[in-house]
Order: sequence, then C-alpha cells, then structure tokens
Amino acid sequence: MTITDPQRGVAVLESALVPIEPFVAAATVLTVLWQWCLLTGGLERAAALSRAAAATAVGVPLGIWLLLALV
Repeated sequence: MTITDPQRGVAVLESALVPIEPFVAAATVLTVLWQWCLLTGGLERAAALSRAAAATAVGVPLGIWLLLALV
C-alpha cells in the first residue's frame, strides 16, 4: 500500500488502530496497577512509610498519568 498524501496516511493509520484500542486501554490499566503495586511496596520499605502513605504518594502521579494516557 502506497500513500502519497501525508494527511491520508494519518487517517488510514488511525482507522487501522480503532479495533485494538480497547485492548490497548486494558493493557495500560493493568500496567499502571502493576506499577502501583511495585512502587508502593518499594516506597513503603525504602522510605519507611505506612502502606497508605506510600500508596497515596505513588497513586497520585500514576493516576494522573493514567488519565492522560486514556484520554
């Protein structure tokens, strides 16, 4: 497939990615949850924080990142 018009290329690429968007969103959410678990445990040990404090410290930036990734 040859696309000579760059604008047409963007449209073709976007339409090709539409069917897999739900899978990408699910993978993103699962990855963020995994990062949250790992970083919370690490911060809890390394900084001697309570589990709730570590979860909050990690959860706020990861939550913002997740919202930006899914929008």
